[in-house]
Amino acid sequence: MNRDMAKLPQMLSVEPTAKDRLQGVDAFRLLAALAVVLQHTRPFDGVYSAMIRGKTQHYLAGILEITIKQGARFAVPFFFTISGYFLCNKVMNGQPPIASLLLYSKRIVTVWGAWSILYFFIPHDASVLEQGYFYFISSKVHYYGTHLSDLLKNGAVGHFYFFPNLLVGIYLTTLLYLLRVRYLIIIPALWYCLYLFSLMYPPQSEGIFSNILQSYAFQMFAEGTLFVAIGWWLRSTSIRIQTGPAIAISLAGFLYLLVFEVLEMPALAHIGIVPYTVGLVMLSLSLSSGGTECYLARLGRYSLGIYTSHMLYVFLIANSGYGMRLYYILGYYGYMIAHSTFVFSLSLILSIALSKPKRFRPLVV
Repeated sequence: MNRDMAKLPQMLSVEPTAKDRLQGVDAFRLLAALAVVLQHTRPFDGVYSAMIRGKTQHYLAGILEITIKQGARFAVPFFFTISGYFLCNKVMNGQPPIASLLLYSKRIVTVWGAWSILYFFIPHDASVLEQGYFYFISSKVHYYGTHLSDLLKNGAVGHFYFFPNLLVGIYLTTLLYLLRVRYLIIIPALWYCLYLFSLMYPPQSEGIFSNILQSYAFQMFAEGTLFVAIGWWLRSTSIRIQTGPAIAISLAGFLYLLVFEVLEMPALAHIGIVPYTVGLVMLSLSLSSGGTECYLARLGRYSLGIYTSHMLYVFLIANSGYGMRLYYILGYYGYMIAHSTFVFSLSLILSIALSKPKRFRPLVV
């Protein structure tokens, strides 16, 4: 009894202890954070579309653009899936589901809220300051006062859509578990299929597709919940994950995604994200058994901080004029590589620095 009580604080902790961490998962978290940075720094952006229209001869840049853009699409679904995996792990190790849910919710809302407050005061574009900083802030207050749903969906910066999506995913998945739904993954899969079906229709279609299935709320309802449920299923089943099949699944998913994106069939391409992500999650889990913690895994602990902070540097470089200077110094390909590298590296350094004070550590680790 006393031994169980001694373990209670550890059971109720959201952050894994050193011995509980999975080094393969942490290493892939770092890669997923890099993928998010690439999505927002957008190396070679626009070259592929110009290439297929015959407007440029930068063929290498065009191929790199579509490969990077599609390759990075596993990132947010990976974070969803791993969150579902560890939420289920807490429950299977004896923590009450509601307690787990509330702890995760508190952590998500804290990170989401704190970083949103910071971004609220940071201009995304230097041109908005032409009438002064006070005018910029008052305009933002007025905008969010009349568009409160945007603030709730995204926080003060677009990529924070991850947090409300994750909240919806963990709540619905936990609800399905508490209702003892036998095949927990099937219902979210059906929701996701409905969402993909709606993508085949024009955005302004009349009827149910326009009003419900194509709404942001349903996308959040379907996308986050599916991947959280997949993560829960991977932990709750006795499936043995091996490296070879995991690589094959992820590679097949990526090739499917890439082919249908090239064929300009985005709804069908979207399907490929599921095996691509699941294969990479399985690969990360298969590489997590035993051994000394690798350097990538140690850095992977700061993936949350990289995710939340990197847009600070995207805005800084865009507004400072340093981007054009780097372009002239490094040339086209050098700048495209250096831009993403600088943003990623500076975000990692900031995350490591913020992890040192105890009060800031939960915001980045």
